[in-house]
Amino acid sequence: MTEISASKATPEPAPPSNALLSTELLRSVASLSRFMRVHGSLRKSLPRGEGDVVLVLPGLGAGDWSTWPLRRLLDQIGYRAYGWGQGTNSGARHLYAGAAQRYEQLRDTVGGPISIIGWSLGGVYARRLAKDYAADTRCVITMGSPFAHAPSGSNIARLYRRLHGHYPGGDDRASPRMVAPPPVPTSSIFSRTDGVVPWQSCQEVAGPIAENIEVTSSHCGLGHDPAVIFAVADRLAQARRPVWKPFRVSGRLRRKLDLGFA
Repeated sequence: MTEISASKATPEPAPPSNALLSTELLRSVASLSRFMRVHGSLRKSLPRGEGDVVLVLPGLGAGDWSTWPLRRLLDQIGYRAYGWGQGTNSGARHLYAGAAQRYEQLRDTVGGPISIIGWSLGGVYARRLAKDYAADTRCVITMGSPFAHAPSGSNIARLYRRLHGHYPGGDDRASPRMVAPPPVPTSSIFSRTDGVVPWQSCQEVAGPIAENIEVTSSHCGLGHDPAVIFAVADRLAQARRPVWKPFRVSGRLRRKLDLGFA
């Protein structure tokens, strides 16, 4: 784990290089291949859930199909994982209201507290939900979510703004309220080899219940990268314990499962 304090006063990071962006698809496929190879061992090594409800939010341009491998594995180890049920995340401003409605539906019909996982833009929504519904939220985990700076540093967000006139999810990113951690256990998973968003923009303000976890993954492979899935399951289990502790992984387990932690 790498702990790096984020601040809205830090300089705006440059977008990831074209070299990283151009290899996103290839590296994502490689992550999926590793996931399939170690799936059995990984599943046996993960801490079991106790029927906890988990809401998983997809990134820009993706839908529940993209989070299916993660949700399926969480179901297999004892969680009740749900997609957001809104089709493709188009980045439209109104989608946060839909995510909030989905959260309330799960809370009222399935029960809580609810853990929230968000990939990329989905993680920006997840952090906001954790602040708006803190009393009903167990923890929040983001994967490659650029909440710490304005969205102008993202390769995709700049193109989106040219097409739609605003940044995906709105233009208020990097406001003090957005940068501040939610009042629940919060883990930001990021990769310095992310080809879509600057890794610096995914940095949480490290604190008593807030942390950063560094992996070596493409942006598009975060949802099925073995290291990410291991960290997610570990954090979900940790959030149930009376005393929250930051993420650690042994070297032996890392080697056994070919986990790509930095």
